[in-house]
Amino acid sequence: MQKLYYIPMLALLVTGCGGNSDSSSSASSSSALSSSSALPLSEEIQFFLPERTIADCGAFGQSDFYRPRSTQLLVSADQDWQNLIQTAPEDTEILLQDGIYELTRHSVQLKSNITVRSASGNRDAVQIKGVGYHTAAEGLSVVGDDVSIADISISDMRDHAIAIMGGNDRTHIYNVNLYDIGTQHVKGNVGGINNGLVACSSIGYSDGGAVGDYNGAIDLHQAGGWQIARNNIYNITGDGSGCFVDVQCGTVISGPAILVWNQSSSVAIYDNTIVDSFRNISLGLGRGFVGGIVAGNLIEQSQPGDAGIELQTATDVLVEDNTIILGDGVYPGAIEFRESSRIVVRNNQLTSTPWDRGNNSAISVYENTLVSP
Repeated sequence: MQKLYYIPMLALLVTGCGGNSDSSSSASSSSALSSSSALPLSEEIQFFLPERTIADCGAFGQSDFYRPRSTQLLVSADQDWQNLIQTAPEDTEILLQDGIYELTRHSVQLKSNITVRSASGNRDAVQIKGVGYHTAAEGLSVVGDDVSIADISISDMRDHAIAIMGGNDRTHIYNVNLYDIGTQHVKGNVGGINNGLVACSSIGYSDGGAVGDYNGAIDLHQAGGWQIARNNIYNITGDGSGCFVDVQCGTVISGPAILVWNQSSSVAIYDNTIVDSFRNISLGLGRGFVGGIVAGNLIEQSQPGDAGIELQTATDVLVEDNTIILGDGVYPGAIEFRESSRIVVRNNQLTSTPWDRGNNSAISVYENTLVSP
């Protein structure tokens, strides 16, 4: 479902144009942006976005995202659960009984029209566990359309908890608990992944759970029409080694917690809470993004890190009603944008002025409020 937002672009009164490409610069070097009269209607920005439809996090079985299947299969941890899931015929709902499910292969593949969820609805009672970071593993691998994953926990995988292979659409991830994963907890791969959902879930690291710096909560390539909503994301920060888990050290930095990039489009990121992550929400990141909304998110970062919301090579993005609290000296860019166009930043509560990093056009920044850390 698509919704068209009309946001009049406002003529800008800019002091200190051009931005600053040095991420170590202080907040005082941020471009001061204020709005004046609106441009003619023909020059308004147009956002083609999925509707924000998740008002609360009710039980998956009663949610709008539940997909009834023609067959239900009850599975327990003492059965050959990996083969039962992977060989289940299409249009099957696999109900996992409470227990610990130990993964003994690289991943369990989910074909089209398959649901995997706990029978009880208690995500903490069904735990799929890998063998740790020393062995390659992806947990659940989506290789078909219309897959649903709900009401379970996944941990201790080297690579990903859930990997969505390119070309597979309408993956729904709802009320899951993903923690202590070597790289990105949810990974959407290149090849086109459309109209998916990550909602009402908990994603992060326990104390000491991160090894290396190549990590993230949600990382989507070439994604279209996704919703990322009402998730609790925490401690997405590495150990400072710059490692890809335990190799190629000194080459990477942590995060972002939510990254949507590489020619992605029409994505809504709203009502998420992100706490103590090194970087938080990023669109484009040098590889392109068109048409998005980032709204109603709470970002709190007390430790040294990077931006709250960063837009790079992004076009037609509305950033509104977010609260971003970066501690004293953490980073000057509560919201920052560079190499981007047709961006509206409005009605946010921020600990620093939105930062123009340069090479932008048609940027409208207004009615934001500065707050204390």
